[in-house]
Amino acid sequence: MLPRTIGLTDGGPVPDAIVTAMRDRGTIKGTCEPPLAGTRGTARCKAEYLGYVLRFSPIFSLKNDSVQVYVYAQKYDTPASGRSETLRFERAYQIAKRGDDWRAVREGHVPREARGER
Repeated sequence: MLPRTIGLTDGGPVPDAIVTAMRDRGTIKGTCEPPLAGTRGTARCKAEYLGYVLRFSPIFSLKNDSVQVYVYAQKYDTPASGRSETLRFERAYQIAKRGDDWRAVREGHVPREARGER
């Protein structure tokens, strides 16, 4: 999880129930927790395929039945893939309830300065 403050510090793991639900729906294939500090370049995970480590903010309530969540994506390498170019980005999503489903209705880019990066 992302912290409630600016920056990329340990905000705790995503709850097991959410990880299980995401895995059951095919949204994710596995988990990986690369170090948050002290490493350079692309994260390295023991995984079968290349992918992204995703970190989520707490869910922030907006007016009515809408919420906002921040997602930080970080590309990772595997032992078999070798080293690749570093790729990281953060997005903000506003999500609204439509019937029984929740849908992303707005997506926004989060500038590096707002993430605590230079």
